[in-house]
Amino acid sequence: MNLSDLHSTSSDLLVAVRDAEARLVSGVTTPISLIEIITLPDYGQRVILRFKVDDDRPFPSSDEDALESRLRDLAGPDYWVTVVETDDAPDYDMAARLVEIDRAFPDCLLQFPRASHSEFVRQDAQTVREVFGLPEEYRVWEIEVPVSDATAPLMFRIVDTGEEGEGLSSRRESGPVDIDGVACEVVTLRDNPSFRGCLKAYFAASERQMALGSLVAQFPEVPTPSA
Repeated sequence: MNLSDLHSTSSDLLVAVRDAEARLVSGVTTPISLIEIITLPDYGQRVILRFKVDDDRPFPSSDEDALESRLRDLAGPDYWVTVVETDDAPDYDMAARLVEIDRAFPDCLLQFPRASHSEFVRQDAQTVREVFGLPEEYRVWEIEVPVSDATAPLMFRIVDTGEEGEGLSSRRESGPVDIDGVACEVVTLRDNPSFRGCLKAYFAASERQMALGSLVAQFPEVPTPSA
């Protein structure tokens, strides 16, 4: 497989993302930098821009909410945006929390209107299945393209929908792969509700003008449709 066959790793997407990045960075006062481009080929066909806050000072959750909401507005419908304020691990079970979020919010929340990159990202799912010889029940959860770290591998995360597991990090197998001289890693995961929970969390955070991390961290105190 040539990496240029994938929209997720193409120069066309990178050019578009760099234009969006410049608009977002200049549109906020908080210093931020783009660290990853993530696409969701089989789970909504979204393109996610993941930023990091370049400031060592404490960053209150209210400021995080305002920043991420502002970035979503600037990004428009073509991109999802998340912000990483710290590399510290959460003090809760992330996978279990996402399963709870999946149960709390209805499936009708998952509405994915067509965006400029969505059809191209959708095609990436079939390309990945064909190249790795995967059956149709395997879904491409995400393709993670590092931007700020030249040593980080290109990540392919695959979900086996025919095998259930526990948690978003329930790895069945993983391993390094060389594609066109680029270091890659393929991770196969067992299926579980946390994938839907992650998507629902983004929609719920957007509706409430919250950062994704804030909503997940504060759940279940966050109001839900049944509350």
